Parts: sequence; C-alpha cells; structure tokens
Amino acid sequence: MKIIFDLDHTLFKTALFKEELFDILVKNGASREDVLETYKVYRDKVGGAYDFAAHADILSGNSVDFSKEGALREWNDFLRGDFTRYVDREAFKVLESFKNKGFELILLTKGHSDLQSHKMKKSGLDVFFDEIHICQDGKLPALEKIQPQAGDWMVNDTWKEAVETRKEYPELNQLLLKIDDNWQQQNQTEIDIPKLSSISELSEYIK
Repeated sequence: MKIIFDLDHTLFKTALFKEELFDILVKNGASREDVLETYKVYRDKVGGAYDFAAHADILSGNSVDFSKEGALREWNDFLRGDFTRYVDREAFKVLESFKNKGFELILLTKGHSDLQSHKMKKSGLDVFFDEIHICQDGKLPALEKIQPQAGDWMVNDTWKEAVETRKEYPELNQLLLKIDDNWQQQNQTEIDIPKLSSISELSEYIK
C-alpha cells in the first residue's frame, strides 16, 4: 500500500519557516508590508516555486534601504541551520511506524526543487520516503507517474488539490492534514474528506 504525503503545512511547519524567512528580509531593510505583498505577487507569478534570491531582487528594486547582499548572507547562514525544529517529533514516530508496517511512503510536493530538497534533507524527513517527487506545475502529472491504486492513501493540506485529485482518482483515499494553520482560512468546498490538525490522527485512518 502506498501513502502519498505532501510536505508543506502537512509534515513541515511551513508557517514558522516563512515567518523566519520574512524576518531576514525585514532585518535587512524591507518593510514587512512590502515583504508580504511582493511574496504573494511573486508566488502567484511562478506558481508556488519560491526562490529567496528572486524575492530579494524584487525588494531591492522597491527600496534603496534594502540590502540584498546582507539578506543573501543571512539566508545562506539560515540554510545551514537546524531544520529538525520544523518537524514535530510525532511526525517521525508516525512515519517510522508506517515504514515498519511495510507501507510504501511517497513524498509529493510542489515548489522550487532546490529548496524543497533542502528542507527534506535538513529536516531528516527524506530517509523515510521510497520516492520523492517535486513539481512546479501541479501534482496531477506526478500522480500519473506514481500510479496510485484503490486502497492507497494521499495526505495533503489543500482543498483545491484534493478536489482535483478526487476527480481523477476517485478510488484513492484522501486525508486533509494542516498542522500549522486554520482550516477556516481556506476556501472550503464541501467534500467528504476528513480534516485533521495533528499527524498522530493519521493512524486512526491508515492501518
């Protein structure tokens, strides 16, 4: 049996990660308002594949007070830091339990390939997965390669993706797990997929 996991907001504390990323930009002269606005514009433009240097380029063009060089130095130091703090200990226990039961674990995440790979390796999550797929243009093409079967599971945090996946793979079991944000902030579509807020709840469904 396959279990397909998303990364951001599902296993990885992306909200905390982004706050610390934004703090680097603010410390180097950007206003928080400009950081948030340019982040949204940039993410919408590239479809979710965030690149810190590209974001710093935009901010550098917006303000003479912003130090791109300083921000990049701090970003490189940040990338060398401890990423295990972005993953709950319970996540490691649950993943290990699934591996011990013989389940095939697959990571399917959307974003910039280098950054997503770095997050996986530095957090220690990579060792649990039999396959890792990183995409920038939506997850359905990657699912075609994974070829989920009836009885397999997908754990994701995004309603829109869950609805799209349900249309293409109606026999694929799905769970919505969002560890660091409020479900009410999403534009919810009424679909019969359980919504979870803790990874420990997965074991109640996946056995």
